[in-house]
Amino acid sequence: MQGQKEIEMETGIEIENENDIDIDDDDKNMVIIGQRLGNLNYYTASKGTYIRDSYIYASVIGQQRIIQVLNGKPLIEVQKEGDYIAVPQINDVVIVQIIRINPRVATAKILSVQDKALKESANAVIRNQNIISNI
Repeated sequence: MQGQKEIEMETGIEIENENDIDIDDDDKNMVIIGQRLGNLNYYTASKGTYIRDSYIYASVIGQQRIIQVLNGKPLIEVQKEGDYIAVPQINDVVIVQIIRINPRVATAKILSVQDKALKESANAVIRNQNIISNI
């Protein structure tokens, strides 16, 4: 859990008492880069986020946390997952970033496996003959 000084340094919000902080661990959600997390009218951006057009977005893949601060708006932060290493299995859901496409193969980076963000992306190749179309 983040301490009082870390939150003050990251946000510029002065916290007089450690009891003024309430981190809601039940509010954790897996988020991906660019996902909209909240409006600046209701939240303050913290680590792992960026602001665009009065909205807060995730700048990393990880768990969204909402930190209640009694003297101000709640903070939204995205906490990166730790050293998670996973090899996808058949029927696993993965999030990938497509790097290159040609007629026979697509090259991708695996970013998460089964709702677990990877610390470092893993390379993947998707072959044309392995794609099943349901059209």
